[in-house]
Amino acid sequence: MRRVFDEWLAPFRQRGAYMFWLAVSLAVALVGPFGTYAAMDLPSRFVLWGATVALVLLAASLLSVLIRRVPRLRDSWLSGLAVGAMLAILLSFPFSRMVQAFAPQEPPVHSATEIGASLFFATMAAAAFSRLRAPPKTGGEPAPAPQPAPSPDPAAASEAPEPRLLRRLDPDLRGRLISISVRDHYVDVVTTAGRASLLMRLSDAMAEAEGEEGARIHRSHWVARHAARGIRRSGNRVLLELADGNRLPVSRTQRSQIDGWDLPETEDSQALAPES
Repeated sequence: MRRVFDEWLAPFRQRGAYMFWLAVSLAVALVGPFGTYAAMDLPSRFVLWGATVALVLLAASLLSVLIRRVPRLRDSWLSGLAVGAMLAILLSFPFSRMVQAFAPQEPPVHSATEIGASLFFATMAAAAFSRLRAPPKTGGEPAPAPQPAPSPDPAAASEAPEPRLLRRLDPDLRGRLISISVRDHYVDVVTTAGRASLLMRLSDAMAEAEGEEGARIHRSHWVARHAARGIRRSGNRVLLELADGNRLPVSRTQRSQIDGWDLPETEDSQALAPES
């Protein structure tokens, strides 16, 4: 429950979220939709629509967190569609009653269906805007047949303290670190025991990975040295092959980080995905 609560409020911990709320609230107050322009002055419209926009954003964030727990919708554009549809269904009738209370019209000019449709399309526009602003996902190219990572040397593992990052994971996922990658507001932490997503910045996750030797190879990726298995080159592009079968891009500015890792290199005649 605590994790759901943290994920729900995560977007509102960023300054940009408040600027977005202010801009949308002011725009809607100036337009004065559903008869509120004629029935209310500007300060009253700003209070009404500011509170309404805040409620919609909170509801949309909570629905998004819940929908992401459905595997097929987690990273799909259908998640935004589902959020918009559910908002329209849940809030159309209360909003129609609110509009009638603050801007009474007999008979009511705007039906719950019309208000629900407006909510749906507004949510779709906000979701599209959010996706445009989100950093690109720069996951590596998966190998066709991933091989399990070898078990870490117990003697070597006992010499170094356990990275603090592992304490954030479920006990059954606390294997040895392999990689950390950015995904929107989250980092995907891959260990020899599995994969987990944490709500934190990459820089903070790398700081908590202290105790496991590794390097940041890209603006979106950190890898543990023990997990590196080789380098694949195609022209100026470089991918680092890992023990779990994944391949992550190595940026030009970070290639010096792995120069001393003494890894076998392979020239790839096939075109690799362009580096982000």
